[in-house]
Amino acid sequence: MRVAAETEAPSRFDELFAEAAPLITRQLHRCEGPLQPDGRWPASFILSPPEPISALMSAWMGQALEHAGPGHLQTGARGSAHLTVRALEPRQPDRAPTDDVAIGWGRVLREVCARTAPLRLRFTGVTLTPGTVMAQVEAEDDAAWSFMEDLADSLGDLGWYEAQWPPRDIWYVNLVHFAGPIAQPESLVTWVSEHRRVDPVPFVVRTVELVGFTMADRGRRAIIPTTWATEHFTAT
Repeated sequence: MRVAAETEAPSRFDELFAEAAPLITRQLHRCEGPLQPDGRWPASFILSPPEPISALMSAWMGQALEHAGPGHLQTGARGSAHLTVRALEPRQPDRAPTDDVAIGWGRVLREVCARTAPLRLRFTGVTLTPGTVMAQVEAEDDAAWSFMEDLADSLGDLGWYEAQWPPRDIWYVNLVHFAGPIAQPESLVTWVSEHRRVDPVPFVVRTVELVGFTMADRGRRAIIPTTWATEHFTAT
C-alpha cells in the first residue's frame, strides 16, 4: 500500500525539486522539442481535472509563466491539463482509435472502470522537474492507486510499454513544459519554493479517457489531448 506523499520525508515531489532547481538556475533544464515518431506523447490513459480545478491549474500556470517567460508549452491550460495514468506505446503518429490495439485498450478501460468508484484527489502545491513546472496532486485514499494497478494488471500484454519501468509513484499535472531559455530562472525557483505546499484543494474525477496527443499553436503553444474514448467510474 502506498502512503500519501505528505507523510514521506522527503516526498518524491521534494526530491524532484532538489534535482531540478540547480539545473534550472544554470539554464541546464530539459527542453521539449517537436513531437517525434517513437518518442514521447503517445496514446495514453489520462484523467482530466474537472472545473473549477481546470481553471485553478490554468491560473497557476499563468503565475509560473510570469517567471519562465514566453515560448514554453502551456500544458496547464484548459484543454491541455491532465493527469497521466499510463502511456501505452512509443508515439505512433498514425495511430487511430479504430486500430485493433486501440479498441483493445478501450475494452480493458471499460471493464476496469465498471468496478472502480470516482477517484478522490487533492492539489497540494507546485514543484519543479528538469523539464517542467508541475502541480503536485495527492490521492485522498488508496482508490486511485488501486485503479492504476488494476488497469496495469488487466491490460496484460497490451500494457507492455510502461511495464518496462517501475510503476508510477506520483499523481501530477504538468503546468509548463520548458521549450527554450527561462526568462528569470532564479525567480522561478524562488516562486516554486515558496509554493511547494499550499492549502489542499480536494476534487473528484469521475471519468478517464483514452487519448492521442497533437501539438497546437492557437495563440499559445500547447500539446493537446484528443479524446478517443471516455469511460465513467461507475462502481459505488
